[in-house]
Amino acid sequence: MYLGIILFLVKLVTDLPIYAGITSFTKKTRLLWYLVPMQILYIIYVSLIGFVGNFVKLNGRAGWVINTCFVAGKQRQYLSRPE
Repeated sequence: MYLGIILFLVKLVTDLPIYAGITSFTKKTRLLWYLVPMQILYIIYVSLIGFVGNFVKLNGRAGWVINTCFVAGKQRQYLSRPE
């Protein structure tokens, strides 16, 4: 638990100067208020994509393919993106 909080703070501290420089250059420093909520959403996004990545595969042409897995003893297929 503490390691996760420490890593979150390290990421926040290392990203802050980059975002501060970009927002000051574009004169939109008010957007820095969204940094912490967006960092939290980013953690959720990465976790979700990591979980879904176990069930859906990308083919070589960057399109989704149908992947079959078993959920609660039943075979399920996930839809693919049309090519």
